[in-house]
Amino acid sequence: MDNKNADKDFLVNKIVVLQEIIVEKTSQFNELVETIKRFEGHSSGSKDLSEKIGNHIKKQQADVVQLAVQQKIAPDISKFIEIVLENVRTFVRQACGDVERLYFSKQGELLFLQQEIEKLVISKKKCEQSVKDLEIPPEPQAVASSKIEENVASVPVEERQQPTKKKRVRPDQDPTTRVGRAAIDIKERKRKNKKL
Repeated sequence: MDNKNADKDFLVNKIVVLQEIIVEKTSQFNELVETIKRFEGHSSGSKDLSEKIGNHIKKQQADVVQLAVQQKIAPDISKFIEIVLENVRTFVRQACGDVERLYFSKQGELLFLQQEIEKLVISKKKCEQSVKDLEIPPEPQAVASSKIEENVASVPVEERQQPTKKKRVRPDQDPTTRVGRAAIDIKERKRKNKKL
């Protein structure tokens, strides 16, 4: 009996702790969702910026090639300007890629946190079910004694008053013996379980 109460107290305390952790993790989850919205905006904005700068640099490179063909600028200067423009475009792509990688890493954190919360919720539900299973059922002896009283009451008065004429009854079927009460209790429990 003490073990059941100790187990129940332990499980109840565990449920309280799990609930507090779930609340804290949910709060972190909500904050991370808000943060990710900002990163998503940065990521989409950086993609647009990268495309616009890339298109602008392509036009500038085409202009430089045309100027070199028209011999308005020297070929060395033309190559130098092309290299500078290409380096700027590469730098912009890398910077925008960093923002996108950061956005994806935050999404990974969010997914991990969501899975952790789900595991905690499942663990809490298991503990709650265990507490329900540990709820104390009605005392088996009380059920058995009420069954004994019913059995004794169902025996006709004449049979109860004739002690000289005792019938031989198997101990497991005799409600006055300990074994008999246990057998009756087991039958009663089986009957109740079949109803469920």
